[in-house]
Amino acid sequence: MKSTHALLTVLLLAFGFSSCNLFRAHHPEQWQKTTIMTPNQKVLFEGLVLALRKEDFKVGSGADAGAHRVVSGWRNHASPFKGRSYRERAIVLYEPQEDGGFLVRVRVERELNQSIRPLLPGSAKWERAPDQPEVSKRILQYVHSYLGGEWAPIEVAE
Repeated sequence: MKSTHALLTVLLLAFGFSSCNLFRAHHPEQWQKTTIMTPNQKVLFEGLVLALRKEDFKVGSGADAGAHRVVSGWRNHASPFKGRSYRERAIVLYEPQEDGGFLVRVRVERELNQSIRPLLPGSAKWERAPDQPEVSKRILQYVHSYLGGEWAPIEVAE
């Protein structure tokens, strides 16, 4: 009787822990950073918006030049299979530097749809997936192409 009770308790605890975040994969944020020399903030902001549009990210109310931040809308990729549908969005932060340039940080986050019926509207179950640093690098390359200069990633302590 005691062993059955102990076994049942262990099974209930295991089930409880499996549904919490302890056993889910943790994906760190992967920011790509560079310094961009540009005449002013307005020119940089327009270059960032153009670069995001070139990479097919929609930019709308998430673009705030005053806050030095651009957050795109979600870019969706549908698939009829569980875990194959995903969505991505770009987050761009920039800040002026003492030398007249701007430190620009770009991150493209991704979420996977873990729904059993991924194409059914309203049934999506989005779970965090690894960031897409290659897409972030392309966005920075587009900005450098528009504004001039060579793209070189930099290491910045957070």
